[in-house]
Amino acid sequence: MRRRFLAIISLAISIFMIDARPAQAQWGWTFYSVGEFDTNDVVFALAGISIAPQRMGWVPVAGIQAYWLRFPIGTSDQSVISVLPSVGLGRNFDGGAFQVRVGYNFSNEDIRAANVTADVGDGVVNTAQLDYWGTGGLGAQGIMSYNYGSESLWARGRVTTRLTDYGSAGQIRIGGEVAYLDGNGFSSVQPGVIVGFHPSAGTIINAGVGKRFNDGEDATYFKVELVLTPGR
Repeated sequence: MRRRFLAIISLAISIFMIDARPAQAQWGWTFYSVGEFDTNDVVFALAGISIAPQRMGWVPVAGIQAYWLRFPIGTSDQSVISVLPSVGLGRNFDGGAFQVRVGYNFSNEDIRAANVTADVGDGVVNTAQLDYWGTGGLGAQGIMSYNYGSESLWARGRVTTRLTDYGSAGQIRIGGEVAYLDGNGFSSVQPGVIVGFHPSAGTIINAGVGKRFNDGEDATYFKVELVLTPGR
């Protein structure tokens, strides 16, 4: 574990040495949080922040996220706390952004068969993410993450479209998403509907509901999301 962590730190230093042009290094940040619960009494809360230069082309990216998970086991509940720092490279283009990151997930419990919406267990994690917001009409997002320690894959695709536009008062968007989790003999598929309110530029508030199809333990889930990206 120590060697892997030191390798990640070395990679972080190397990546950020790329951005040695102070005149062009106007940094921006994105904060995101998710709260989710389902009819099987699983409760999930996640928050994270990422930073990257606000310019077109290739840029270094870094971030950290943490989640808290509670799920029932028999007549009692188990709680898990996980922290994932990561670094990588991103490419900003007109109407969207793409990035790849590597990090290490630190977890206080080694969970192997809990259906969650993030990386589980200790281990090196690779993540790829594509965001497309275009001109405000059609929007899309794709995220894929693999944890080498727990050998688990999580992926989610989402597409939204503008439903109403109130000018400076913001807009309402609607769309759908599908998430997939696979690891250690356990898998689940999670389709759902998303309704989003964008009260101002760089602020997104989403509410979602859907069905989680587990290995024999299906559930209905509900969630809320907050994304803050000043300057976008």
